[in-house]
Amino acid sequence: MTTYETILKLAEDLISIPSTEDRPEALLEVVELVADVCRDAGLFVNMLEYNEVPSLYISTRNTRETDVLFNGHLDVVSAYPKQFKPFTRDGFLHGRGSVDMKLYDAVAIQVLIDLFKDDPSINAGCYFSCDEETGGHNGAKMFARDGYRSRLLLNGDAGLDYALVTGSKGILRFKMIAETQPGRPAYPWEGTNAAQLLLDGFNRIQTRFNDHNIARAEDNWYTTFSIGKMQTKQHPSCLPHYAEMLLGINFVDDLSYMELFAEIKRLVPELKFELVNVAERLDMDENRPVYEAFRSIASSHFDREFMIKKDNGSSDAKFFKDIMDDIIIVKMPGVGAHEPDERARLDGIMPMYQTLMDISKLLIKNMPLEQLEMMGESS
Repeated sequence: MTTYETILKLAEDLISIPSTEDRPEALLEVVELVADVCRDAGLFVNMLEYNEVPSLYISTRNTRETDVLFNGHLDVVSAYPKQFKPFTRDGFLHGRGSVDMKLYDAVAIQVLIDLFKDDPSINAGCYFSCDEETGGHNGAKMFARDGYRSRLLLNGDAGLDYALVTGSKGILRFKMIAETQPGRPAYPWEGTNAAQLLLDGFNRIQTRFNDHNIARAEDNWYTTFSIGKMQTKQHPSCLPHYAEMLLGINFVDDLSYMELFAEIKRLVPELKFELVNVAERLDMDENRPVYEAFRSIASSHFDREFMIKKDNGSSDAKFFKDIMDDIIIVKMPGVGAHEPDERARLDGIMPMYQTLMDISKLLIKNMPLEQLEMMGESS
């Protein structure tokens, strides 16, 4: 098979496995599939497990330090059964995980195999987690803690087509809860309406984020927030005695999520709070030479200009910000991540493959980063 056919076949095999959080046997199956492919290519394969969640580290050498590390995740969000039956049509690969992010995983695996085949002395690897969609705390976070390092991390989990992403927002998901002794509808002075108390708290939080309505797809680097759901409980003849709201905040503030959470709780001290999902903010220096090198290489292979942008979402790259020399975040072009008709562009396969091959070869040559920009411009 050609390189294109090999990548597409592996991506289809990965998509066929319903590797969602609630299917631990499928998570193990998808990890074992990748492990088998890489063992057959002669690579070092390390099956990892953190708090009963599997993940996989593949490398050309038996080491925890590489020049280039490809990074992705093999878990996906829930989907209809038919979404785990991949198919190609009208220039797209359809199926859960095609964009987020099994097609990129397949490309990265083939790049690592071919780099090793061309030069067995190279020092490169891949790390794939199985819990990115649920926060990454039993995957990439633990992997980084265990001392794995690289000169360059190439993560394929961005949210923007044809862009090199140098930042991603922090995420703070939490429940806000009001519990009260309620009054009757005609006698509100007898108690406190939990729903009204909750809404009052929400309004105070809302005033904290004045830039919420400024954010646009082309200029998204502002904090945004939303209500995921709201529910109340009440006795038949009384006002609500319990109210709960799920809030999501994607923040750009130079704060940790715990610092922001503490600030919010101070705004509404009378309510209870429960953390649901969190991620730290990632904001990298856009002037690093490796970024211009990558942008130039990618623009050449994709035959269109690659932009340098910030992302509205998050990825496992955030766990590596303090231990990797450089981090590049990209994605396979496509649409519908987490949606019923998720699909990735087939014409992005070989440009992504060639881009990852070229930037990897530059780094593996141990070139000073100051030379990379010039090399990228000549590609």
